[in-house]
Amino acid sequence: MSEFIDLYQDTWAACDDLNRELPLNVNVSDKNRKVGIFYFMWHEGAGGELMDHTLAYAIGGIEEFERVLVSGRRGFGHYWAQPYFGYYRSDDEWVIRKHAYMLADSGIDFIFLDITNGLIYRPVCETILKVWDEIRKEGYKTPEVMFISGNTPEVSRRSVTDIWDAIFSKGLYKDLWFYWQGKPLMLAPQCVVETLTQEQQDFFTFRASWANTDDEWYAATDGNGAWPWADMYPQKPGKSETGEIEQAIVMCGFWVNGSYGTNAGRSYCKGKQPDNETDRDYGFSHVNKTSPLGLAFEEQFEHALGIDPPVVMITGWNEWWAGRWDNTLPGGGNPAQGQLIANTYIVEASDPKRCNYFVDNLNGEYSRDIEPVKGLYNDNYYYQMVSNIRKYKGTRRVPTAYGQKTIDIYGSAQQWNDVGPEYLDYEGDTKERNADSYVGGFHYVNTTGRNDLMSMKVSADDEYVYFYARCASDITAPEGTNWMNLFINSDRRYDNGWHGFDFVINRTRDKGLASVEAFIGGWTTIKVGDAEYNVTGNTIQIKVSRKLIKVDGSFEFKWADNSVDDGDIMEFMDKGDCAPNMRFNYIYTL
Repeated sequence: MSEFIDLYQDTWAACDDLNRELPLNVNVSDKNRKVGIFYFMWHEGAGGELMDHTLAYAIGGIEEFERVLVSGRRGFGHYWAQPYFGYYRSDDEWVIRKHAYMLADSGIDFIFLDITNGLIYRPVCETILKVWDEIRKEGYKTPEVMFISGNTPEVSRRSVTDIWDAIFSKGLYKDLWFYWQGKPLMLAPQCVVETLTQEQQDFFTFRASWANTDDEWYAATDGNGAWPWADMYPQKPGKSETGEIEQAIVMCGFWVNGSYGTNAGRSYCKGKQPDNETDRDYGFSHVNKTSPLGLAFEEQFEHALGIDPPVVMITGWNEWWAGRWDNTLPGGGNPAQGQLIANTYIVEASDPKRCNYFVDNLNGEYSRDIEPVKGLYNDNYYYQMVSNIRKYKGTRRVPTAYGQKTIDIYGSAQQWNDVGPEYLDYEGDTKERNADSYVGGFHYVNTTGRNDLMSMKVSADDEYVYFYARCASDITAPEGTNWMNLFINSDRRYDNGWHGFDFVINRTRDKGLASVEAFIGGWTTIKVGDAEYNVTGNTIQIKVSRKLIKVDGSFEFKWADNSVDDGDIMEFMDKGDCAPNMRFNYIYTL
């Protein structure tokens, strides 16, 4: 559809666990900038046993990690850590829907789907397109989609041909295609393009794409017609066929097998990777120190901002695992012979342990996913990405309140018609989950979605603040302490209260009154008073004293239902519903 419901995500506030606040009211030029992110579909089917390096290290230290490191069948998935949504399969529609919301909220415009291994993961790909098409038909924008086919000619040609046959030749999901120069964009080398049919050549805009701009694939044309998906700092730009700068790549991490001689992990910055603390370290000593800071990510993004191209591409979103490899050459040779793994050991074909190697991911230091992780640095990288996307694309100004007046919360909801702005949330984000895991034999069930928040408003007079929320269906009967909670950050600071929230309204109720509790340190609260509330059908209205919640002029707020009830703010991601999503807050300002 041509017009989507605008949630004004670029005006939402948030702060991560490192106390980094999102920029607001960012003015940039009116250039039409686009941001894409590398997206992986290879968590396909029932994968097998669970091999999680971070989990192994937590259970038994280096000894248990090294045991797991050499286990499992060749080429199969060793997870660097657990994704926040679990070891999901790539066709888990609940996860696919969550990804659409998260990426759209962050400012991502398109994903580039990985078909570089000669597989197009057709059932997964079609499921992603189907679910995102459903979201668009519900009225909400999702990222668009394009494909990266790799740099090996026979593999790339097979992938391009297969995805052409499956999707493009049939005109499926056209509204989701990412266009460049008036045509769907396909990342494939020129030697492959020349072997395609004339119809295929005319159908796409092509750019070559691979890693390391010092290599022949880029250097042969000085980058003309090439868009890197990976490069070390300072990254060289992607260019048009005639040499105009079009693109820059930004990586949040690199390769565990040396990163082109730099041994770079997430902590790599200013040309240096910090030394491991012990001989058998594997970068684990950085995981709770510099890994969460996003040093390499920030350095690369700052460089991309300096290039200021029309397109920025980010590596990556959800790779999560790497295959374990060993001596695969004829005669027992090892293709990684002499490579340095995790800045810890050198691959040696004759050593039964050190013949094992990984190319991409290993642990919290040597990995390159931005999708939130279970534990470790949680969603820090996500909000760092949002922050930099805003710096690159700019944001709109936070809307100011209008139509402010006294509200009779027991009266008609029509009183709110001329009050604004209207703060919006997705309808349909409370769907249930019922899916198997990719590894480990888990089964994921999530039925916490209850009241689907859709529309929120705020009004104020000299004495009271009035809140309004409308759900997709009639609001359920009051139940528990996390029924239709309203969180208030009255001073717009994040260094006090609970993650910046100073008050929570409606954890308990009695005779038409909802409790007002103040956070006095973390999740601990004390009751400081009451607010009036009224539920009618699918709406709830609250009236609370301005003095009681200490608001004056501007504050942040968040609605949540059946969500956080134990102080873990990450549960805003997957438990019940909240508006806005995740850690984001709405801003009320006069």
